[in-house]
Amino acid sequence: MFRRNHIAGRSLPVIATALVGLLFAAASLQAQQSGGGSSGEALFGFSGGTLIGTRIVTQNSPTTTGSAAFVALPSASIAATVPAGASRLLVVRFTGECRMRTTGTNGNDWVEIRVVRNPGAIPLQPNDVASAQALCGANSYNMNGGIWAVRLPAGAYSIQVQWRVVDSAPLNPGLSGWLDDWTMEVDTFI
Repeated sequence: MFRRNHIAGRSLPVIATALVGLLFAAASLQAQQSGGGSSGEALFGFSGGTLIGTRIVTQNSPTTTGSAAFVALPSASIAATVPAGASRLLVVRFTGECRMRTTGTNGNDWVEIRVVRNPGAIPLQPNDVASAQALCGANSYNMNGGIWAVRLPAGAYSIQVQWRVVDSAPLNPGLSGWLDDWTMEVDTFI
């Protein structure tokens, strides 16, 4: 009498949860393949299994850049290898104490960061080539960060943080981005 709500030893709530998970995975895959959602927004979904490793690199010495083009943040790179016939979900977290140093009067400048995979310097989501994430603004110290994700096929990769300064006017020669006390973490999932 109590087994009518069980199918092959599994309860209906467990099966319903599994079906919802499959539907989410299918929708995520479709969004990844189409480049976004139905109204044109860039929507990306990732599904992962068991956490199989974490790698962390941290730095507590200040670093500066005045580059308007993206450059590698020194030492902010972690190698990742995906075995043949497999794929891996990588979730990258980055936090750091940041300041935009400016000598001009425009307070609307900022430091941007992005995470790329090499070879190819391909930005991880949620960034694309045109839109990086602002890490901090002018003349204030902030501890900020971001999270990125990518599912990689078999191969050898380097996951790297890049940064640059953005002069929004441009009015301020001599802009300098300053970064200290940062941590980069890469979690790898099946």
